[in-house]
Amino acid sequence: MSDMLTVREVARLFHVHPNTLRRWSNEGRITACRINARGDRRFNRAEISRFLAELDSQLENWRKSEDGRPYPNDRRTYDSGNPAQWRGSYAKR
Repeated sequence: MSDMLTVREVARLFHVHPNTLRRWSNEGRITACRINARGDRRFNRAEISRFLAELDSQLENWRKSEDGRPYPNDRRTYDSGNPAQWRGSYAKR
């Protein structure tokens, strides 16, 4: 098995659209090697592992945040008496 993966293979691994992976590569979030004259991207397995570890640490930091919201930008309030439902729509600030 090769140490290099195609855009399609990595996109399937991350459950994202290939264009999302290309954008991440353009932004420098994940490093890709360019091959041939067309500039096709290939991703090293070690780089994929590094990227996943970075995402995992970001998730851990988010979990330790003090606001406790399920999503960082979510303003909805959570009804602790009924954990399966959201209470109302958006909380007023």
